[in-house]
Amino acid sequence: MELARICAIKKPAATMIFAATAGEEQGLYGATNLAQTLKKASRNVQANFNNDIVGTGMSQPFSPINNNTVRLYGASILYPNSTGISSAAQLSEIGNIGGENDSPARNLGRFTAEIVAGASEDVVSLPSTTQGGCNRTRADLGIQDMQVALIYRPDRYLRGGDHEAFLTQGFPAVRFTEAVEDFAHQHQDPRVENGTQYGDLLRYVDFDYVQRVARVNLASMWSAANAPALPQNVTISEVVGFPAASESTPLEEISNDSQFTWTTGNDPLAVGYELVWRPSGALQWQYSLPLKSSPATVSLNKDQLQFGIRAVGADGRKSPAVLPLPA
Repeated sequence: MELARICAIKKPAATMIFAATAGEEQGLYGATNLAQTLKKASRNVQANFNNDIVGTGMSQPFSPINNNTVRLYGASILYPNSTGISSAAQLSEIGNIGGENDSPARNLGRFTAEIVAGASEDVVSLPSTTQGGCNRTRADLGIQDMQVALIYRPDRYLRGGDHEAFLTQGFPAVRFTEAVEDFAHQHQDPRVENGTQYGDLLRYVDFDYVQRVARVNLASMWSAANAPALPQNVTISEVVGFPAASESTPLEEISNDSQFTWTTGNDPLAVGYELVWRPSGALQWQYSLPLKSSPATVSLNKDQLQFGIRAVGADGRKSPAVLPLPA
């Protein structure tokens, strides 16, 4: 509610919805209704951030890092309906290019982790709590000691949450959860048994930790809401950067280059685009290169790298990256 109050006096470029949904334990009823309502209205939902179990970083086994860590779960491209990729041929193609870890949800997770880590301070332009200036640093916001731990799963092991209702509708969605859960304080009637206090009681909430997680949300949401929209129709050439097709192939057509194309979607916030990449086994983007226009050819070998294209605004804010598909 405090985040909604702060953002309500500002004018983000995109609509920000703050919602508490009912019936999660009974079958994601509230979240499913909201996600389906947005889908039926053809709303362009660029991100869903779900916070579920973010009350403390002090659960056992406690480590000092727990109190400054929040887990972020992101589903793979293989999660049902999460990307619109459903045919056997499409899934086979994703497997062939090693793109299963570059779903919209996981790229949203990378975006969030990058914002919180301060990889680009100009991206972390945040709303103040007053009508004054809005450019604030990570230290100003109190997230300089927080880390987002990316987890390559839709949720905790064989468990779920409200964000999955958004994934099912094809929206990028992630879940925030505290570093270590205490199951004695979940799904339990309040009681003392054999000296152990059970129940989700107020005294087990660390409000300083909750505040830090809220600030992580604010940094991520505000940055996403004011960045350009995701680039569309992102592709990587199936012709450029491959061996000769035949003995008559001209030498000038043989290279280890990679060529990318995309469309802007007529987004007025986008003034440029950026290529990001990482070694295939790496978790986070490690390198970036500005791109002037589509198509763009770069001297990078696609065989051992994972690529993404993201939009860049005039103020330096950047969208999450999009996986290029062969074309």
